[in-house]
Amino acid sequence: MKIRLNGFLPKTRAAAWMRVWEFGSAETQVCPCFSCSHTPARAHFHAWVASAVGLAAGILLASARVSQGSALTIDVSGTNRSAWSENGGWLNGKPTHESVHVFYNGSNSFLSGYAWAENIGWVKVGSGNGPYLNTASNNWGVNMDAQWRLSGYGWAENAGWVRFAATHGRVTIDPLKGGFDGYAWAENLGWIHFTNAAPAYLFQAAIGFATNQVPQWWLWDYGFTNNFDAAAQGDWDRDGAATWEEYVAGTDPTNEASVLSLYIPSPDVQPDAGILIEWPSRSDRRYSLSRSSRLLDVPPFQVVATNLAGSGGTYRFADTNATGPQWYWYRVGVRFP
Repeated sequence: MKIRLNGFLPKTRAAAWMRVWEFGSAETQVCPCFSCSHTPARAHFHAWVASAVGLAAGILLASARVSQGSALTIDVSGTNRSAWSENGGWLNGKPTHESVHVFYNGSNSFLSGYAWAENIGWVKVGSGNGPYLNTASNNWGVNMDAQWRLSGYGWAENAGWVRFAATHGRVTIDPLKGGFDGYAWAENLGWIHFTNAAPAYLFQAAIGFATNQVPQWWLWDYGFTNNFDAAAQGDWDRDGAATWEEYVAGTDPTNEASVLSLYIPSPDVQPDAGILIEWPSRSDRRYSLSRSSRLLDVPPFQVVATNLAGSGGTYRFADTNATGPQWYWYRVGVRFP
């Protein structure tokens, strides 16, 4: 039987009311979780499992979703804006009167604007509005794919073409920290390096974040183009989990069916001793599992396992200590590594 898992809003604690589904019948109960700790870094989801009975909790917010726009503008940081070329000197990504911009739109993202190199002058990273075909003198520029990898060409009047996906060096951007990494190749200058430990320098895009550290570009991917804080706090698909919780869980905040769920497999695949529990996992998340045999205990749940690395598929955990003729309740937690 599939056990539907919904999430609490960040400040919902033991006094919160919840909706309970038990074999299709609805009733109202008080949340028995006396040990909830909701923080931006760790979304707290609950799945109550009692034999084949699944319980789920949620609070719904009424709001409207905004429409998809063209691109989200991400500027270069005003502090970390330097790259280095052995022959061209320092490259400033945000000089006084210009800047390099990242125009984010998923796999159709691109760069535009100018950087200033102290020994060669202006370096332009796009001929106009991207994405760029890079097939003629009027459609060249630097593109970015969905994995934040750069390709295409920039141009410097005194240095020629600058290639961002050279044979032995490619430039990438960290989607959470914004740091550029790798090397670009300038045909008349050689390599341009975007980050270094000693001496320390960094060329960085100023990634914007909404409430609870949800990246604005992630919200953009799901159609939220403004009012990012409201978007992060809302429950737009009415599944009981706020958007910021779905970001941590790795689920789709616009799809009611996309939820973190617990499963109890059928009895014929259960071990001789204990209980087999399953849930869908992501390879870029860590999970914890807690168990209770008495919800009135304080605290009601005890940790069974923690720091479980997601597999990218169904995660299976055998709780071999859950024996004896009694009820067991489980909850799963999720966080970033």
